[in-house]
Amino acid sequence: GLSQEAEPYFRESARLYAGVIGKKHHLYGSAVHALSRNLVSQGRHQEAEPFLHEALWIEALKNGIHPTPCHAMLTELLDLHAAAALPQEALAKYHDLMRVMLMHLHCRGFAADGNGGIVMQAIAKVLLLSGPELARPALALLRKGLQLVEGHTEDVEDTSWIQLMIRLDMKD
Repeated sequence: GLSQEAEPYFRESARLYAGVIGKKHHLYGSAVHALSRNLVSQGRHQEAEPFLHEALWIEALKNGIHPTPCHAMLTELLDLHAAAALPQEALAKYHDLMRVMLMHLHCRGFAADGNGGIVMQAIAKVLLLSGPELARPALALLRKGLQLVEGHTEDVEDTSWIQLMIRLDMKD
């Protein structure tokens, strides 16, 4: 299909960005993220995972970090795990990345609002899937995330469904 036809262009884009601006630049991160999504759309989840990992690191380290792409990519990570493309033991390589992501979100002021709260929820889910020894820090993130989402007043959007989902995660 179209995804297969587009794949060489995504690969070429990533290759060109890597050569011209380097593998730490956010445009390269966007290119490997797009390649990851393309591979997932073809059902090639295991092949997509290293590109998602690379894109997440770049997003976590960039100066202009924002909760929206962080949450989107963490959700994609959870989807890869659900598709059996990422076993429990492989989640450990994301732990340092998520710690850095939280630290940078905090430094930019995003860990103090509802947007940061939903990132905390996604990170907590990854931690919970990583094993029972991480249940305590995951629960702490869920509690903090819920508090932030409950207090979120910047948007006119109703956050009650997000609050419900976090509460359900806390019961699991």
